[in-house]
Amino acid sequence: NDEGRIVQCDCSADAISAQLSRKSIERFRSIEETSGVDFYAEVGNLTIVGSREQSPAVRDSVDGILTTSCGRASVVGPISERFPYCSVPSTCCGLLATTNAGYVSPRRLVLAQIEIARQNGCDVIRDA
Repeated sequence: NDEGRIVQCDCSADAISAQLSRKSIERFRSIEETSGVDFYAEVGNLTIVGSREQSPAVRDSVDGILTTSCGRASVVGPISERFPYCSVPSTCCGLLATTNAGYVSPRRLVLAQIEIARQNGCDVIRDA
């Protein structure tokens, strides 16, 4: 019973994909409010990027913060110090995004979309 999908603004993607991701995620709360159906949990995301020397994103950060078209992410490193329960090499760093990152319930998102359609006068035909 697979019920979750990770959502994040992928800062490594091209600028258009990153902007589309950010704008989509930013609409989730409005869809939840309009429909009355909760489907998004903004719990953050930790992306493992390797060592400081291997990651352009970490090298491009200023004072431990990476700012891109996606927003801001904190550079965490080494990961094993901040998240000792993660089994990664001690040299690994990460990017921790606390906004525009989390997971959605795709089934509840569809329910929210159906509810908004119904509110706007659409006839909802359920499959048997």
